Amino acid sequence: MSLLAIVFGSWLYIYYRAKDPASPRSWFLANVPMVHRIFFEFKEFIALFTLPLTVAAAFILWYYGAQVLDRKWMRYTVAVLLALAFFYLVVAFGLGAAVTKLKPA
Repeated sequence: MSLLAIVFGSWLYIYYRAKDPASPRSWFLANVPMVHRIFFEFKEFIALFTLPLTVAAAFILWYYGAQVLDRKWMRYTVAVLLALAFFYLVVAFGLGAAVTKLKPA
């Protein structure tokens, strides 16, 4: 799921980064550059954190198997990794959806 979100998000992001003067990036840079510098520079990379976090959680589950259930710290580690991955995914999605609300049509 994380990999699909990164690939699909990167594919959709092409329109945002387009050199076309009508692209959202061009509009934000021309009208409210601070929004782009803070908001979207952060969004560009936040979704990329989901992949290593989910891979780490999957590796722990694969390597330790049922032992994860017996070790409290391991359960919490996997839970925190997955929670952070979900949080970053939701933040990236929210910031991406905000582009459609912030740029006038």
